[in-house]
Amino acid sequence: MELDLLTGNILGNIGNVFHNKGDLDAAMEKFKQSLKISEDIGEKEGIATSFHNLGAVYFETKNYHRSLEHLLKSIALKSQVEMKTAKPENYIWRIRKKMGLHKFQSLASEVIQKLPEKVRKYIKMEKFMEDKTVRQGPRVGINDPCPCNSGKKYKKCCSSSDH
Repeated sequence: MELDLLTGNILGNIGNVFHNKGDLDAAMEKFKQSLKISEDIGEKEGIATSFHNLGAVYFETKNYHRSLEHLLKSIALKSQVEMKTAKPENYIWRIRKKMGLHKFQSLASEVIQKLPEKVRKYIKMEKFMEDKTVRQGPRVGINDPCPCNSGKKYKKCCSSSDH
């Protein structure tokens, strides 16, 4: 078992080298091999890391559906083994940014529904689904005309505290 664990880790590291060099096909193959070994020996941290790594490669190939699926599985396992190293959330934020909030919400709902219940119970998507947009229009500079159409500069009109 210890030799299998070591082999899985080595395959994951080789996958990272390929990923960093841009050889995504070779990286995917090594990460899948690492995942298989980790699953065979029941090593949750290795499984979570492999899911994270596969999610990263799928992100690079713009396959956001598969990327999100693997990243969410990584999050679920990560929460069970209290991993601190992998940050699948960072890729999820990047997927959201690439797709836009509304398309991301639709994709996330679709992916989550297909995950087994034992995985879904560990996934908290609320923070990724919030719209934190503060301003709807372009920023008004202090010397721009006031948006209230008074004809005054913004700094002499609506931006002043005594208005």
